Amino acid sequence: MNKGILAKINLSAFFILVIAVFIYIFFKASFVPMTHDEVTTVFSYSKYSYWEIMMYPDSVPNNHILNTLLTKLMITLFGTDEIILRLPNVLSFAFYSFGIYRILTAILTQKSLFFIPAILLFLMNPYLLDFFGLCRGYGMSVGLMLLSLSYLITSFNQSNSKHIWMAFVLATLASYANFTLLIFWLTVCVLTLCFFINVQRQKNTFSLKSFLFLGLSAIGFLALIITPILKMNGNNEFRFWTSNGFIEETIKSTTYNALYNSRIFLTTNFITYFILILSLIHFLILFVRFLKTKEKIKEIQKPEYVSTIVLGMVISINIFQCALMNTPNLNGRTALFYYPLFITMLISMHVHFKSIHQKWIKGLMALIISFFGIHHLFHTATPYQVREWNYDAHTIKVMQKIAEHSSNQTNSIETHWLFNPSFHYYTQNNDKLNLLPYSKTINPNSKANYFYINDSLVHLLDTSFVPIKRFDDGNTLLFNTKIED
Repeated sequence: MNKGILAKINLSAFFILVIAVFIYIFFKASFVPMTHDEVTTVFSYSKYSYWEIMMYPDSVPNNHILNTLLTKLMITLFGTDEIILRLPNVLSFAFYSFGIYRILTAILTQKSLFFIPAILLFLMNPYLLDFFGLCRGYGMSVGLMLLSLSYLITSFNQSNSKHIWMAFVLATLASYANFTLLIFWLTVCVLTLCFFINVQRQKNTFSLKSFLFLGLSAIGFLALIITPILKMNGNNEFRFWTSNGFIEETIKSTTYNALYNSRIFLTTNFITYFILILSLIHFLILFVRFLKTKEKIKEIQKPEYVSTIVLGMVISINIFQCALMNTPNLNGRTALFYYPLFITMLISMHVHFKSIHQKWIKGLMALIISFFGIHHLFHTATPYQVREWNYDAHTIKVMQKIAEHSSNQTNSIETHWLFNPSFHYYTQNNDKLNLLPYSKTINPNSKANYFYINDSLVHLLDTSFVPIKRFDDGNTLLFNTKIED
């Protein structure tokens, strides 16, 4: 196939896939009920001043600062509709998409047979896509991080000082959206320092300007975030998960969540160890290449080296931090950013296939990856719920069922504590349904007309509560027969 035609096909495919996924994210942001952790941002943290948000009004890490600041702004300008609250993260998918494009054109070029499969590798993680449609800091931070990584790659590959500063600024914003990205920010700081050392070595000159600006910027950012970090550390907020090692906690959880209960792929364990073996082979090949080359500085500035070094440094800093501070390994959504970092390194492995001159082999590989990528996207699509807070999927349906079942003008409902925040969002200005106070214990003699609870806890309620609707996630809506309808 003519390379010019292939480039046009690849570019068209990029826009089609990105726009299709954006529509899917926008749809979910519009129709998935507000989830447990989002509500705190809306009704608690957004009430504080911008400065109080930045300084953390309490020690709970639910306050993802950049996301909270933007949420407060959106509420001030447009109100509290779901899509309005989630819009900053929805739009941050544009950063992620632009980052994909920049990385692929830098590593593969637009004429590559692997261009479309590579796009799909970045997009085929439904767990990651969930967070672009929620009022949390995770999607936003990953979008900014990937764009930062793209500028980091091109800054070294093209010796471009403007790009290294773009990488630094974007990494700073990414970590401000989610503090777990501080290990990526530190990696970018170190590599930015290395970049300017190399530039001045090549010019055989020394100037304090770049080093001073980098140092002052880093110190200024640390001064800005030190209060929130000390507050969280003082209240032991970094210890939510266990410490079973980086492989068990971080790699396996990232793999498991990316699979999203899909049954067409191999097991989490198999994929995890396949990834580790593949990464080790890749590292050894690059290491041997580095030893053989005479122009070592020029060699290490290539995209395959930069993407591998970034991932290796982030992992090393993460493991060192866990050992030094006795904090748990990153897990689940806190480890989400590792996925695009690994995919970037994975795509850079295409350099190992340059010796394959039979285009049909590359074409077959591209076709297989594309097929499974598209299948996985469709197979795992969940337009009305998200994996992390799937127990909130039926909030609106529960309220609709109550309206259908009851002839009363006003009803009351009590829920299990997990469901309460989501119901709180929808009953704030609802004069037909009164949500009873939040409680972490089940009140067997509740005076509520209705009770929404997990099936396994129904036995704790008085026998006067009878089920009127069971939902497919194992939750049940019950009606209190002792209270007159």
